Amino acid sequence: MKQKGDKYRPVVKVAKVKKAIPTVVYISGRRYVYDPKNEE
Repeated sequence: MKQKGDKYRPVVKVAKVKKAIPTVVYISGRRYVYDPKNEE
């Protein structure tokens, strides 16, 4: 089990790219979506 402060390399899979920016990625099996509306 990982402890606080441990470092590791997760597996990242790019699922979708728009204008050369990965917009949907899977990191260690979890799906993450880039939402440009949240940036200022």
